[in-house]
Amino acid sequence: MRKILIVGGGQSGLHLAHGLLTRGYDVTIMSAQSSGEVRRASPSTTQFSLPLALSSERELGLDLWSAQAPRISGARLELHPPYMPPAVLSGSFAAHGNGFGVAVDRRVKMADWLEFFEDQGGKVVIHGATLTDVDYFSRMYDLTIVAVGGGELGAVFDVDQSRLGGGHQRVITQVLVDRVEPALTDYADVVSAAQGRILIAPVLTADGPAYSVCVMGEPGGPLDGSHLRPERGRPHPGQVAEWIVGTLAREFPDVAARIQHGAPLDATAALVSRVRPHVRKPVQRLSGGAVLGMADAVVSTDPIGGQGWNLSSLCAQVYLQRIVEHGDQTFTPDWQQETFEAFWRSGGESAARLSDLLHRMWDPEAAEAMPHLTEVLFAAAQHQSVADRFIGDLADPRRYDTWLYDPESASAFLNEAAPA
Repeated sequence: MRKILIVGGGQSGLHLAHGLLTRGYDVTIMSAQSSGEVRRASPSTTQFSLPLALSSERELGLDLWSAQAPRISGARLELHPPYMPPAVLSGSFAAHGNGFGVAVDRRVKMADWLEFFEDQGGKVVIHGATLTDVDYFSRMYDLTIVAVGGGELGAVFDVDQSRLGGGHQRVITQVLVDRVEPALTDYADVVSAAQGRILIAPVLTADGPAYSVCVMGEPGGPLDGSHLRPERGRPHPGQVAEWIVGTLAREFPDVAARIQHGAPLDATAALVSRVRPHVRKPVQRLSGGAVLGMADAVVSTDPIGGQGWNLSSLCAQVYLQRIVEHGDQTFTPDWQQETFEAFWRSGGESAARLSDLLHRMWDPEAAEAMPHLTEVLFAAAQHQSVADRFIGDLADPRRYDTWLYDPESASAFLNEAAPA
């Protein structure tokens, strides 16, 4: 029986661990936190299991919250282009057979998955691993995978300057509240403007269904809430909620009105953090052997694309297939590199490309370089079939490659879906 160590108990690492365990591998998860500590931790940026990711979770019996989690059937996108009136479009994930998505508080999801993994016979080591630890333990396993994006372990993988990361520094200011007035029931509500992005979405928490209000601003911009993050301890949920409502009242008063009556769920309901998306080289040679990075350790895209858990699940699926197909052969550095390349081709690059496009959407220079994007957005606001395609393809960003980025392909699609 082949022995595999996965360092990191997040979406991708646990997804892969469960998949390997069901196929008879001897799998150990090394996590810095126990399930109890995960449940008591601060929240993470709200992530979505969009339809394809949710389907892959379901195949492994990991969809543990179907009866409780509010469905997200699509997205309502409110556009605020510079010097132009706002436009609104709404699209469904179901329009192209994509079903629905869900958002589950990471503290609930990862704690449940970690306990379920152990219940199924998986081995769990609670230890905040250092690089020295990973080097030592890697000698005991046939394959060591690092699924930790931050800290010393994440930094061991060198940045890959040759790849488009779709990444731009972003300040996340978020609070979980008990209620909002959604613009559309069962839809995520997204505001896209030059000032930044706002996401309001239903989410399942330990207290039951609630809402995540997430503001994504550029450092130093009008939606930068980094001053709310204390040097020590957690941000105060009441102060974060008050700042979000006050800031949006100045920038987007209609949005502020929809969230102003929501109260933070508890003392841990707020998050203020800075994200630095990246693409790193996936293989690092240590004295004990080569280790393979996965998901956030090597690819982290801008959260405005909503692809975080999509990418994590996809990476787990690709790595699982590659490991199983490799049989009893040695997991060489060349094989590890090829495994990452398979993930990159399967959707990693497409997600990065989408995030980059969405970031540059209101950049005047980008608008001049991509005039067809304005035509697509205008058509989506007028024609439901275009809106459903534009929104629905979030579930699988590879589909954008076939029509969105190339002016001729976009024009051909619009001529078919929204003829003049």
